[in-house]
Parts: sequence; structure tokens; C-alpha cells
Amino acid sequence: MITVSVPGKIHLMGEHTVVYGFPALLAAINLRMRVSVEASEKMEVISTEPPDYVLYAVQKVQEYFKLKILSPMKITVPLLWERLRQSRIL
Repeated sequence: MITVSVPGKIHLMGEHTVVYGFPALLAAINLRMRVSVEASEKMEVISTEPPDYVLYAVQKVQEYFKLKILSPMKITVPLLWERLRQSRIL
């Protein structure tokens, strides 16, 4: 199993101006997004995000790295409330 963790971010200002090429002010927050991937018999997504959204991201990675075949995998994105509880916000 492979688990990846990235920090959360918050837009302090300029969230919509970046669409037009202007700067924004962001900061990292003490919440992390964790995703686990492991071998499986079939392609499986466990997430609060729509499965199509997660599979689209997998497809983009496959295209970027020019991978012809991906082995079936189980992708797990823990529930947001679990992450909040673990960080003692809730």
C-alpha cells in the first residue's frame, strides 16, 4: 500500500482573481489530505468525492505518464470529518 499526504490550503484573498492571471494570497493549514492506493482484484474507489472525479484524476495520471495499462487498484480517501477529528478541530 502507498499512502500520500499533502497539506491543506486556505485562500486569504484573491481566490477568484487568479482565474484572470492576478495573484492570490494562500497559506497552508494544519489539515492534511491523505490518499491510499493498494493492489486489488478490481478498480475500487472509497471516497466522499464522486468516484468519477477520482477516476478522472487516475486517467490524467495515466495519460501524463503514457501508461498503457494500469493494474486494478483500491483508492481510499478518508472522510473529511475523520481528518478533522484526528486534528482535534472537532
